[in-house]
Amino acid sequence: MRAPTPKRIVLAAVFALSLGLGALALLDGFSSSSPVRLAQGFALVLVGLGVVGGVMMSVGLRMASWSEPETEAEFERLVEESERMARDGVAYEPEAQREDRRQDDPFRRRRAHSRSAPTSSCGR
Repeated sequence: MRAPTPKRIVLAAVFALSLGLGALALLDGFSSSSPVRLAQGFALVLVGLGVVGGVMMSVGLRMASWSEPETEAEFERLVEESERMARDGVAYEPEAQREDRRQDDPFRRRRAHSRSAPTSSCGR
């Protein structure tokens, strides 16, 4: 396990302080002092944003079906295989994507239209 970075330590400390100030404000009521009341309100906003962000992140990870990152060896194998395919000029393209691209070709419709339309040399 890697050691926590200073940025992560500061972020955790700020969130913990906000959580404590917010809990104090909710349990004991807001302070009568304006600067303390402002700090308590700011702490509650930070805690709210942290909770909403955490919920959104966990829903996003669940939607992406992400459970564990690949190991370093699996990632290296994937990179080497991708580099080999790029070097050989081979690209994987599912049949459905090829068919979609053919249907979306704007020039294909023009070519088909120009073949079926009668041409007139004089305009009569």
